[in-house]
Amino acid sequence: MSQWLIFWPIYLPMSGNRELGQKGERLAREYVKRTLGWHILSHNWRCSFGELDIIAQKSNKIIAIEVKTRSASLTMGYSNEAATTQKIKRMFKLLQYYLVHEQPMFNSIEFPEIQLDWIDIVMYREEVISFSHFTYEN
Repeated sequence: MSQWLIFWPIYLPMSGNRELGQKGERLAREYVKRTLGWHILSHNWRCSFGELDIIAQKSNKIIAIEVKTRSASLTMGYSNEAATTQKIKRMFKLLQYYLVHEQPMFNSIEFPEIQLDWIDIVMYREEVISFSHFTYEN
């Protein structure tokens, strides 16, 4: 597992878990586009089997990114610790399903390499105090 740890001094008004999660996903999308330079294919993609927060592309690699945003008052360890073997397998299956059903261009060429990433954001009041990016290599 690779890890990047980034501290971003960003100030945002805080309210509610849903809004906190949406802000975290927005920050993660900006990070993926601007910092990593990856192309975002989809975000909050849903099917009957589940949801993928961000689906991005880098060359012939497709990356599913799970985003977890937490309040510092509730923080104990990294949220990527919740990435159980079952969760990782489910994300791989969801990404494969996405590629077959939503991106038919990949059916006509060599199936792309896939990767799972996890972005962990911790916020205190209106400030991002921790921003971590983990990559699960298969």
